[in-house]
Amino acid sequence: MASNVLIVGGGSKLGLELSKQYSKQKDTQVDIITSTPLLDMEHHLVNWKNLTPETIQQAAQSFDSKVYDTIIFNQNMYMPHKLCYYVDAKEPIEGTVKLLQHCHLINNLLPGILLNGIKTKLNQDTKVVWFLSGMVHGWRHKSSPVGFAAYANTKAQNYYNMTGFNSISPDKGIFVAINPGHFGIDSGGDTYEKAAYDVIRGIAVIEQSHSGKFVCVSPTEAPEGYIGTWKTELYDYDFINERY
Repeated sequence: MASNVLIVGGGSKLGLELSKQYSKQKDTQVDIITSTPLLDMEHHLVNWKNLTPETIQQAAQSFDSKVYDTIIFNQNMYMPHKLCYYVDAKEPIEGTVKLLQHCHLINNLLPGILLNGIKTKLNQDTKVVWFLSGMVHGWRHKSSPVGFAAYANTKAQNYYNMTGFNSISPDKGIFVAINPGHFGIDSGGDTYEKAAYDVIRGIAVIEQSHSGKFVCVSPTEAPEGYIGTWKTELYDYDFINERY
């Protein structure tokens, strides 16, 4: 069966590996929004630093795919953390705030802007995936350096963005957040190839009953007290809903 996949942030690291592996699947059309030029893969080139709501929708509408089976939000623009603690600032605070606002547009507002621009390319079976982090539910926060405060903040907001879409637009997709696990061999994690394989395997079994959930693909990333498992070894973070 033919399949259409849209990957936002599919030109480097985990995103690139997802793009490669999906492209190798039979009868799969992969559309990629990226700031990195790619060979032999359909993509729309953007500059994250200059994106506006208008150009975000233009990028999404530039592809020929009729209806998407899977949409993955993997974009991640570095967020300044200087406002998370006291610093001896060497630059005007206005510049930091302006950069923070643009990061908010790319990391948090982009999915909603993009989805609204391609509503006709979604149906109730379209899987819409946000990549989050174990920091969202707090099981790692005690040992995390202060520099991760802004990062954790953007991931937490995307969790609520996902649940919002699930509550308001159930006929326009299956909305799921995934913790892709610890990856990057430089930091002692899985290779990008292995992480992408696990993520794709997990997305393949997502169905309507999973909409609104936050899951992880690695047993080592599942915190103590997780509730339930999927047959694919995806671990359900349902208890987060009870906490928040």
